[in-house]
Amino acid sequence: MLYVTPTEKSVERYKEKIHDLLAEPNINVVNKLQAVNRVIRGWARYYQYVQSSWVRQKLDHWTYEAFWKWLHRKKHGGYVGKKELYDKYLTQRNHRGMKTLGYGQVFLARMNDIAHKQYYSPKGGIPNPYLTDDVDLAMTEENPIAPETWNGTSAQNKYAIARQDLLVSLGPICQMCKQTFLPEQLQAHHIQSQKEGGKHGTSNLQLLCHACHTTTENYGTSQKI
Repeated sequence: MLYVTPTEKSVERYKEKIHDLLAEPNINVVNKLQAVNRVIRGWARYYQYVQSSWVRQKLDHWTYEAFWKWLHRKKHGGYVGKKELYDKYLTQRNHRGMKTLGYGQVFLARMNDIAHKQYYSPKGGIPNPYLTDDVDLAMTEENPIAPETWNGTSAQNKYAIARQDLLVSLGPICQMCKQTFLPEQLQAHHIQSQKEGGKHGTSNLQLLCHACHTTTENYGTSQKI
């Protein structure tokens, strides 16, 4: 039985790519997460058929540490305290309920969370997916990040960042009923609706639980983003 595994050169190329992406400290965190996640998902997708669980686990840990170090030096190369970093970037939970690096609703991807189907060559053989044209393999995701997303000007980015800023400054508390909730249970309500020209800034957003949100005058009138 022949097992196929990623080469050391491929692992090093992955690390070099992540290192290059994290070379510039003063960039929006959401944009940086999206850029790094493209590389993570692209590499995991390309090696979806190999015996790579242990490699994925090591690279997940390495990428986490690399991104954590980038956050430390983000503010013009200055040192940011661990508590500040934890409060701002490690308070969210991913779809598995695990605390993870993230901002707003954008989390650092994990290779081991990405589906993969291990390939091996038994006696008699089965087609090697890397030697056929039947499998679409790519080292990057098909859809590139839109310029407005990369530049931090998209509505989704601004909304996610403003919502997280409110959670950090006010805590996970509904501003109407004053009860405490899990962060993911609170919605950022537009005081002035988007249809009326309302912006995605913290001055125009309120953290509300779903029950309180539905009682607001312009609930459901904002454009979906």
